[in-house]
Amino acid sequence: MALFSAFFTQTRFPRLWELFQQMIGGATDKRRICLDLAAGRRRILEVGCATGSIAAAFAALADVEYTGVDLDPSALRLARRRFAALARFSFHEGDFRAFAASAEDRFDLVLLAGVLHHVDDASVREFVIAAAQLLAPDGAVGVVDPVLPEPGDPWLVRRYWRLDQGGHIRSAAALRGLLSAARDLEIASSETRWVGATPWGWPRCARFLSATMRPAEGHRVGA
Repeated sequence: MALFSAFFTQTRFPRLWELFQQMIGGATDKRRICLDLAAGRRRILEVGCATGSIAAAFAALADVEYTGVDLDPSALRLARRRFAALARFSFHEGDFRAFAASAEDRFDLVLLAGVLHHVDDASVREFVIAAAQLLAPDGAVGVVDPVLPEPGDPWLVRRYWRLDQGGHIRSAAALRGLLSAARDLEIASSETRWVGATPWGWPRCARFLSATMRPAEGHRVGA
């Protein structure tokens, strides 16, 4: 299983990776969670957009302006082709922290979807701080990330997460604790939600933490 995950990546096979996400990777439920976080928000930045799997959730929303950032040029090439007809969609290659340091735009939602389990704790803090600096007034940081199974979870749930290539999957409590320690931000809402493997939401395969973070009282971030 580890060998499969190491070989079958979005960089090597972006189209097959996208198909995997659609059919058994839980893409449908992940999009649903992200849409819930984005409700009523127009300017959205997704960190780690990859091939545009989550971006597809916003394509039908005519008032949404979407920006994606990712390190992987192979994945971004596919994303740009998929959404070439949408002028309100743009994609940028590079490290998010560098992007945040130079970006002039501000966003109603900065979305960290399926990103944090790929980086260590110090990088999580850096990502969250960088995201906060890009917020428009009344903006929020949204986090959607897989968390470790709980002891009573079904067999599939306790095995499925091992397919993931992230080396830093945390428990829900550990991830909440890490987010709670973010400078100048506080968790406005959080919940653990089930994700189903297939487009039909069955069978349940993973737990994801969904959280919204806002500037703490007395703190103003972004511009």
